[in-house]
Parts: sequence; C-alpha cells; structure tokens
Amino acid sequence: MAFSYLAAATDALRQGEILQNVREIRPKLDQGIYGLADMPSEARNYPFVLVVSADCDLFWDYDLKRQGSAPEHKRLNQVLLCELFERGDIRGADEGNVQLFNFIRKNQHERYHRFDQGTIGESDDVLPELYADFKRIIGLPIDVIYHQIDENVAVRFALLPESYTRHVMQRLFSFLSRVGLP
Repeated sequence: MAFSYLAAATDALRQGEILQNVREIRPKLDQGIYGLADMPSEARNYPFVLVVSADCDLFWDYDLKRQGSAPEHKRLNQVLLCELFERGDIRGADEGNVQLFNFIRKNQHERYHRFDQGTIGESDDVLPELYADFKRIIGLPIDVIYHQIDENVAVRFALLPESYTRHVMQRLFSFLSRVGLP
C-alpha cells in the first residue's frame, strides 16, 4: 500500500511539515570586507526542507504574532530545517556505492532518513521519494519563511503523520547528540 502524507498546515508551521522552494540569502564572505549595506550576497534555493523546530515553539510564536505586539524575548528567531534530497542528489552517497546506498534506502544509516513516495491528503499531489541528510540542518528567520509562503515563493507541501514525525525526530536528535570523534 502506498504511503499517504497529510495535507500541509494552514496556520502555524508544524514540526514534520515539508516545504518546497525555500530560499536563503547568504553573504559572499570570500569577496573581501564590506559594510553590511554593500555586502555581496547569493541566493540558495532548497527544493525541499523538513521543519524540525518543536511544535510548541512554532505554535507559541504564531499565537504571539496574531496577538500583535509580542515581546521580542518570547518570539522564535529561527526555524530549524533539515534539507531533503531526491534520490540522485544525496551528497556522498551516490548509487555507485551500492552497499552504502542500500543501508540508506532501508533507513539503516544513522545520518539519513528515507521518505517514501506517497500521496498528499485527498489531493492528486504526490511527494517524491526524498532523503533527509541529518548533517544538513539550516536555520532561517521565521518571519522570512512566513513571508516566502505569503508571497507564494515557498510552498507548504505536505505534513508527516504525527507518529512518523516523532520517529524521524528521534532519529534526527539521536544523530545530533552522538559523541563525535576525530
């Protein structure tokens, strides 16, 4: 039976929500020292990302913004996102390394998580087979994410079922809490 994802949320961002076409503006630091006003920058597009910030933080921030003036110390500055890749774009795990790729495909490699292709809610939309790389975590300002959604730049694509979200978050934070050795 094919896997089915939930339709994306319509209010607060959710942990386990998959966004499409999120953009980040990065300064080009290798071009010398500039003042902030004239610092060269480049745009980076993320075809798919998974929201990994906690639901409680995302809901609290959303509710505070709806109330109007929220104290700065109570607002969420950044949203943590995990970059998602299609099968041929997994960095360092190309299909030429069959043994490694088989571990990844079966979710037996601690660094990666495979998301099955599946339908989204009641729509005809289909989420392609995607892979999370737990080393590829980014943080973007939450206001930037909502602005991109409002301007139809980024798309709220799908939402993982809650039990699946918990499983993926457990794997992600287990990987991030490992004891790193040189």
